[in-house]
Amino acid sequence: MTSNDPHARPVPPAGDDGRPAALPLIPAASEPPPGPGADASNTAPDSREARDHARRSDRAPDLDDGRALHEIHEVRDVHDIHEIREIHDDARPAPRRASAPFMRSHPLHLVSLGFGTGLAPFAPGLVGSLFGWLSFVALAPHLSPARWLVLIAAGFALGLVATHYTARALGGGRPRAIVWDQILATWIVMLLVTPASFGQQLAAFVLLRLVLRLRPPPMRRFDRRFDPRFDHRLKAGFGIMIDDLVAAFLTLLAIATWHAVFSTPG
Repeated sequence: MTSNDPHARPVPPAGDDGRPAALPLIPAASEPPPGPGADASNTAPDSREARDHARRSDRAPDLDDGRALHEIHEVRDVHDIHEIREIHDDARPAPRRASAPFMRSHPLHLVSLGFGTGLAPFAPGLVGSLFGWLSFVALAPHLSPARWLVLIAAGFALGLVATHYTARALGGGRPRAIVWDQILATWIVMLLVTPASFGQQLAAFVLLRLVLRLRPPPMRRFDRRFDPRFDHRLKAGFGIMIDDLVAAFLTLLAIATWHAVFSTPG
């Protein structure tokens, strides 16, 4: 019996036993194939170029973030360095002025300032050299040349430490109050022109002061090479001491040349 209702479900035919036969299984409908305008990336595997592009796109923000973090750390490091320098400068004691209390505050200051001669209100270098000449005259009768050499070598070694220590306490550079180097240079010149009359010693003294004043090229080269303003190690003391020893050598060279040219044989 058929029904006229168009929406009625079809009734399967009855079997031999009178029961309706089972409906055949209908396979699930598969997805329709993509049309001409469909996105192929949804169905087809990504190509190598697409994967590389996606990988670069994913990693680019990380690289930018890392670079930005690195720059931030560099800026912070620079600020930290400036802060450390400011703290170090604040912690460093202020430069002191050469004075009698300063000289008495440490034995090395006493040596560097020439036992007070470097505190002269005018021309402390000249006053220090005069002290070196007078002290040589006073000690010469009691010291042999060999002992003088030992004294000068010990004085040079002591001067390396003393002048370095005092120069830093006075703010660095070449403080005019430090005259130990000029005392030592005067001892060297007087020792090597002895025996000499008072006039010869005076001429040697004036020539030494002239060399120290003019500072010829050999001394200027040592000044640039061992400038204590650009070195805070013991080399600063060496820079203070060495140029006066060069001045003593140049003075003795000029005296020897004078004698070789103008001395009368016999």
